[in-house]
Amino acid sequence: MLIFENVNGGTLRSYLHENSQHISWNDMIKFSLQIASAVRYLHAKGISNLGLRSDDIFINNKNIKLADYGLSNRLKGQIVKHKHHRFYKKSDVYSVGFLIQEIYNNSLFNENGAL
Repeated sequence: MLIFENVNGGTLRSYLHENSQHISWNDMIKFSLQIASAVRYLHAKGISNLGLRSDDIFINNKNIKLADYGLSNRLKGQIVKHKHHRFYKKSDVYSVGFLIQEIYNNSLFNENGAL
């Protein structure tokens, strides 16, 4: 049995799609900082995600919740000892950059791609 915390905002992707015209600059900055802080915390614990996506992030009361660390938990012992652990961390940082870009692109551009 799996038990998940209740989230009221859905995934980051669905939240951005449904609220693209109503997200404030403060919320965009807050989401970006929360994602970066969460990944930094997990890296400090020796955990890498290896594929963080906006469908793996949930919004609850305008706060970020990371999910889908199944692969990382399975590989945790291998990653910490693996000589390429730095590469995995860099991959996560790269993913964070794409997530931040997704937050700003979905919020700043309308359906036609114009400001």
